Amino acid sequence: MSLRSGYHVALAARDLGHDVTEVDVDANLTRTLTSADLVFIALHGRDGEDGTLQLACEALDVAYTGSTPLACRMCFDKGLAKGLMLKAGFPTPPAYVIPAEAVRHMGAGAALRNAAKRLGFPMVVKPTTQGSALGLALVEDPEELTAAALAAFDHGDRLLLERFVPGTEVSIAVYGSKLTALPAVEIKTKSQVFDFETRVSPGAYEFDRASSDIDAAVGQLAVDVATQMGVRDFGRVDMRVSDDGPTVLDVKTCPGLTETSIVTYATANASLRFDDFVATVLDNALARIRQ
Repeated sequence: MSLRSGYHVALAARDLGHDVTEVDVDANLTRTLTSADLVFIALHGRDGEDGTLQLACEALDVAYTGSTPLACRMCFDKGLAKGLMLKAGFPTPPAYVIPAEAVRHMGAGAALRNAAKRLGFPMVVKPTTQGSALGLALVEDPEELTAAALAAFDHGDRLLLERFVPGTEVSIAVYGSKLTALPAVEIKTKSQVFDFETRVSPGAYEFDRASSDIDAAVGQLAVDVATQMGVRDFGRVDMRVSDDGPTVLDVKTCPGLTETSIVTYATANASLRFDDFVATVLDNALARIRQ
């Protein structure tokens, strides 16, 4: 997906008149970065969303788009993000973080089961630091918990147990020097959750513009959450909306930017050309260089 996002962004940047070189992560990456006036980061998951590439750019004194290393790290670590959102008073589902080492060496399997009992079923189990919903599972009864936990541990050394919130799943893209929300996108799935298997299975999901009531309920909240978490230039906030209102699930500092990604769908709903979205992101980063 990162390569597809990069290609889509590169097309837009070329249309805007920029001289663009597309690069992937390899042993020569830092050497290539030093020759750039500006790096548009479209790398998802680890390295691109956890602050690694951003730290490299800062050490090389190379300007880049998107959020700072600290903001990337705070958002990418779902356990850390959860704590920060709770501290700030944002609505987010109850959850517990369970480290693999505690399970293996401290007998925390009992803690895992106790946390699950306190949250109640169904619940969502997912790695705290992973992209593209890898390792995410909806657990509907206690018999499924161990397998889901082991699968999550395959993708990281900590997992998040989170109460499942029934309702409408939506995602809100934000962008600009002063973050602005694009129209909320409803994610319709057959599996109740937008997990990795759903994302890669044709016909398993579809996007739709959220209703006006939902859009009104989540737009400002998305901006507030993203701003609090330090999102810069652009990002995405994922939520579920139930009868009790919206609750925040996740904050993305480098979401997908392919032709079929949520952000691209949202720009179209806002009658915003993707080229103009990319231009805004580039202009923000170039303005920081001038400052």
